[in-house]
This record gives sequence, C-alpha cells and structure tokens, in this order.
Amino acid sequence: MRRGRAAVALVGLVLAGCSYGQPRVSVSTATTTPVPRVAFVTIGSDATSGADVDNALHDLWSQRLFAAALPPQAVFVNLATRGATASDALREQVPVALELHPTIVTVWLTGDLDAGTPAGAYEADLTRVIEQMQAAGATVLVAQGRPFDPVADRVAARTGATPVDLSGVSAGVAGSDAEQTAIASAFEPALRVPART
Repeated sequence: MRRGRAAVALVGLVLAGCSYGQPRVSVSTATTTPVPRVAFVTIGSDATSGADVDNALHDLWSQRLFAAALPPQAVFVNLATRGATASDALREQVPVALELHPTIVTVWLTGDLDAGTPAGAYEADLTRVIEQMQAAGATVLVAQGRPFDPVADRVAARTGATPVDLSGVSAGVAGSDAEQTAIASAFEPALRVPART
C-alpha cells in the first residue's frame, strides 16, 4: 500500500513539475533583409547558344555576364538553340522561360536574318517574344547589331525593351575569348539601367 501511495505521489510531483508556470518560448528578434530573387534567362540562336565556343559553360558571353554582373543568389538558364528564329523561340524557348519566372531576359535572335524570314513575320514574332517576357515581369535586353537589325531596333523601341548595341564589338575570331568578353561587357551596363517606360 505504501508503494502505491509513493508511486501516486511521485507521479503527482512529476506532473506538477511539468505543468508549473508558463511555457518558455525562445523567439529570435534578429531581422534579415530579404534578398531579391534574380533569375537570368537567355533567349536566342547561334551567338547565344555557344555554337562557336569551345567551353560554353565557362566562356560564353552570357556565362561571363552572369558571373560578373549578377548577385551571388542569381540563377541563370540559357535557352538559346542553334539557328533559332523568333518563331522557334516562341514555340520552344518562351514556354520554358515563362516557367522559370525570369527577372532578366536577354534576346538575341539572328536565325531570321539567316533564314530570310519576311520582315513582317519576324517583327511580329519578335514582338511577341519580348512582350511575353515583359508580361511575366522581366526586364528585357535586346541585342542590336552584328549585323545591324532594323527590325530588332524597331521592336525594342516600341516595346520599351532595353537595346544593347553590339555594333562596336569587333567580331574577331568567332567564339574567341576576346569576343565573348567584349559581348558580355556590352550587356553589363544595361543590367544596371531599368527598361525604358
């Protein structure tokens, strides 16, 4: 009988100890500044796909731009494909880009010039590429030059995309280290300037 009372008393003490006072909650009062999300996506054809670059994962202009001009938390996806036209980009690259929710998009499509696409069709498709990226909230940079592309120039002006002038970039040897560095350097200042409104 004594053991039974002792056990009941011990259980009572344990329960009383567990329920005594208010529970202690530790709350950290440290605040952190939210880091803005940066998702960099490239849409394009040969010059953006790395067709002429031996080590595109390291040496391509877009990789260099990503490493030099974007914050450490940024992510980068290159969707460019060899020979892509604006129509190809609408079908194949834009849907993937939309899923990535990009904040910055570069567009450098030369496939239409090479394929001889009628200017009206090219202009309409390029406009749709840029407008879809802008509607998704991205700042859009449009490569201009090499050779000069009056359609891309008009579309950039009409949509408010930021034109990036590559006409002063010496072509040199296609895919060379110097060429890729020069292209990245031409894009870099545009990343610091918001798109025109």
